[in-house]
Amino acid sequence: MSDLNKKEEAERLEALEDTLAEAIEAADEQQVADIVDSISSHEALRQVSLLNADERDQLITILAPESAAELVEEAPAELAVTMMEGLDTSVAARIMEELHSDTQADIVQEMDKEDAEAILSAMDTESAEDVRKLTGYDPETCALRTTQPVI
Repeated sequence: MSDLNKKEEAERLEALEDTLAEAIEAADEQQVADIVDSISSHEALRQVSLLNADERDQLITILAPESAAELVEEAPAELAVTMMEGLDTSVAARIMEELHSDTQADIVQEMDKEDAEAILSAMDTESAEDVRKLTGYDPETCALRTTQPVI
């Protein structure tokens, strides 16, 4: 990448960061969703990592649970936990229900026990029980869950 292209890319990213911060501050749900949807998951995570805790919580809360779950799924474990810990329990529960079961278990195992239990209590009973079961397994174990008997 030439120096000119690098400079243009840096300026584009800075403008994106500013636009996203303004949309979050204004609680403009549509603009936040449009920005996040218009960029790659890698770039979205980069933007999330640049936000302070309050802005990050606002962003995650503004997004639809499915979109927020996509970000959490793509995030490194430590960032995923951080993203979930600061949220209102009901928001975190809705997002948690959209995550893959292995991600749910990983997050719950890394969270403060009280926060994890509060989120699990806010989830639907069946989903919460599945997460509790998965957290009982050794992280290196692969658990297969089927809804129909394997013949």
